[in-house]
Amino acid sequence: MNFSNASKNKLKKDLGFTLIELLVVISIISLLSTIILSSINDVRAKARDTQRIQELKEVQKALELYYFKYGCYPKSSSNASGASSLSNPCPTGNSALVATTCSSNNTYFNNSLKVLVDAGYLSKLPVDPINENRGSKEYCYNYTRHEPATSAYYCGDLSRTDYNYSISFSVENSNFDLLESSVYDYCMVGDIY
Repeated sequence: MNFSNASKNKLKKDLGFTLIELLVVISIISLLSTIILSSINDVRAKARDTQRIQELKEVQKALELYYFKYGCYPKSSSNASGASSLSNPCPTGNSALVATTCSSNNTYFNNSLKVLVDAGYLSKLPVDPINENRGSKEYCYNYTRHEPATSAYYCGDLSRTDYNYSISFSVENSNFDLLESSVYDYCMVGDIY
């Protein structure tokens, strides 16, 4: 076949994309990827929030099993010698210390609740998926065994004098049907007086 010069030039033009067409396609792809990435981040945050609730409900169950067996809740303590143990499940003394996973290497939280693992109620102690202080929010798990005389901390509309322990924590962006904490987003309590 014999093509004329005009036919060859037209054929060359029809084989490629113009710069405008490429820019339009690139901007559409960028917009779609931004929308998808932002929705993925929301899904991840909700998954972490759900993980927090599940882990802490397991801790709450373990605390109730411990109480059923020993007649007390584990003491919140900053050191292993003052914490509950299988040989001393109900140590005396005020234990209004907040045992948090945000302390160095989770020491306070581990000291206070390690006895739940030792007793076989938990396979391991949970740690918040983020587990750090991010500005105005602390993403940590906090456990405190309250004595009836302590006060000044609220879980929902309940004062410390109304319950034996509290587990408080923060969430990223979800709403749950739980008591709101005065310090963190939410809290769970045990054995209301």
